[in-house]
Amino acid sequence: MFVELSHEEVATIRAAMRVYRDHGCGEPSERTVDVHEIATACGDVISLDDEGIETLDVRLCKVVNATQPLTSAVAEQADNPHSALAVRIEAAEKEAGRSCGCSDVLFEKRVHEAYEKLLECASASERPAMEEALKERGFDPDWTPYVSKEGECELTGIETGCCPCGRHE
Repeated sequence: MFVELSHEEVATIRAAMRVYRDHGCGEPSERTVDVHEIATACGDVISLDDEGIETLDVRLCKVVNATQPLTSAVAEQADNPHSALAVRIEAAEKEAGRSCGCSDVLFEKRVHEAYEKLLECASASERPAMEEALKERGFDPDWTPYVSKEGECELTGIETGCCPCGRHE
């Protein structure tokens, strides 16, 4: 089955998949009945789990980039705060900052993951300029996540007695 989709339709599908995944819907027991029926085509197929959703997202991202190239040079766009590149980077940073509270460790982890996702989704022609623009914003391709010390939260790096993540007694 082939369905032709516009760039806007693919972007909307990707956004909906992100919400679906973020709400735990990759796990059938976490879905409402109507969402489960859609995800399984009324029981005709096995629905995608979180890993399958992520794989599909990457595939859709590559299709959009392959068929919807940026119209101007990526390097020029990085300097223009209203360009597609700048908007994508800003959106990634904003998403990374959600629910980080006072944890620089958690923010740094999320923003690097978001930057890596942008690079992964970039077309071959835009990847070098994308990486350069991200490096100017603090991206380090050799970055390694913070390793918590004894008594620190593995997620936030905050002392477990003060950590707001809710995973400690």
